[in-house]
Amino acid sequence: TIPPFSMHSIVPWLKRIWGAPVIVDMRDAWSQWIVTPYPSYLHYLICVRKERRVLEAADLVLTTSRVTEEELKKLHSDIPPNRFMYVPNTFD
Repeated sequence: TIPPFSMHSIVPWLKRIWGAPVIVDMRDAWSQWIVTPYPSYLHYLICVRKERRVLEAADLVLTTSRVTEEELKKLHSDIPPNRFMYVPNTFD
């Protein structure tokens, strides 16, 4: 679960070392979460690249909103759409 987004940087490493299935909980789209503006477009592209590496390594990507799911699918169209799953935030 993130944030902090930097925690997901270990996902490709974990997948490579252990080969275990990895589920990534993307409560917010890493590249789209703009608390402060990116210093430059290059910084944004670096963030998108890091996010893509994590999504490529993940076996399943959970999102808590349809908007986040659609944003990730659109931005990372090379990731198979069936790898994403919407699981709403809810309390019973």
